[in-house]
Amino acid sequence: MKVTIRDRAAEAPWGYGYVQPVVVTVEIADDCPVPDCGAKRGEPRHLRQCDDGAWYSVQVWDNPCGHVDMYEAVVREAKTLAQAAYDKKQATRATESEVAL
Repeated sequence: MKVTIRDRAAEAPWGYGYVQPVVVTVEIADDCPVPDCGAKRGEPRHLRQCDDGAWYSVQVWDNPCGHVDMYEAVVREAKTLAQAAYDKKQATRATESEVAL
């Protein structure tokens, strides 16, 4: 599922000037990432927020299983999934190159 979230780790540290929220759209699994759960995640809905005078829009969702997705964990999950997809693509290209030889 695709969700739009705030990536605080990509922003300037607190106390270093004006806060400019970094909002990203990422791809994450449809299922809860908690081990031994695997229930479907909730339906994303938009939430408009303000931080230090800067307005931005993100998505939030409530997982029916009750587990809470923290944005920091969602960013890590998205990076892991993106890296796995990239690695798979590279492996496929390498295999196709070997077959062509």
